[in-house]
Amino acid sequence: MVAFLASAEADYITGQNYIIDGGRWLGPKT
Repeated sequence: MVAFLASAEADYITGQNYIIDGGRWLGPKT
């Protein structure tokens, strides 16, 4: 997942939250 998010293919993804192992969120805190 990290490799995908760091790649150019993920350039169009904005403002999304992703569930990472352990239930932590990668994204802005609300």
